[in-house]
Amino acid sequence: MVTSGTKGRPRDEMAIFDLESDTLEPVWTYAAEPGALVSLPRFTPDGTRLVAGVFRDSRSAVPDAAPGAEALGIGVWQTPTDGATDWALIDWIDVGSCGARIEDVSDRNMLVEVSPDVDAACFEVPWGNSTLDLVTFEGGQTSRLTSTFGLARPSDLLSDDGSAAVFAEVEDQVTESFRTVVLDTESLARRWEGNLNSDWPLALNADGSLLLTEGASGLEVRDIDDGR
Repeated sequence: MVTSGTKGRPRDEMAIFDLESDTLEPVWTYAAEPGALVSLPRFTPDGTRLVAGVFRDSRSAVPDAAPGAEALGIGVWQTPTDGATDWALIDWIDVGSCGARIEDVSDRNMLVEVSPDVDAACFEVPWGNSTLDLVTFEGGQTSRLTSTFGLARPSDLLSDDGSAAVFAEVEDQVTESFRTVVLDTESLARRWEGNLNSDWPLALNADGSLLLTEGASGLEVRDIDDGR
């Protein structure tokens, strides 16, 4: 099990606990450099990798703390096997001067929130002004999904196989309306769109063909291909 802060209150570290052990001590920890925070760390569905975003803390109590670019980005660690305890860093992906916040991961790609660097106010920009990218594990290839992203409540998900993504984007900032989008991660074609107020995404099934949403009428399972 991996623990860290919440999306609204991130911490500067994360810790791994062995749930089959009697000890309450973490088996491995990671601490970001001063002036940086760790986004919600996640295991890939197959359990072989741990992924976490590290981003600049614009509200740091230490004004002189300015982590270098090499300390900000996306870290990927290999899950130890055969009793090993060393969580080896196998990749570090550079996504810009602000770093990144992880939204979700699959076995082949991840959803990443990236902030524009506005006078060093990373992730403090007005809502709807962040971007949401799709980043692959293989080669770190990045695709921009939307430039009008920005919600406090988690709503951005990948199917386990990484073939489909669902996310929310700002449709109109004046009326504060949002759209729910289901997208094919290979072609980047939008397979389905709905109103976020009536179709809040909760989960995609393993192959991305079904979407569980929550709305005024309760929970609904929607077939993405026929839209029902």
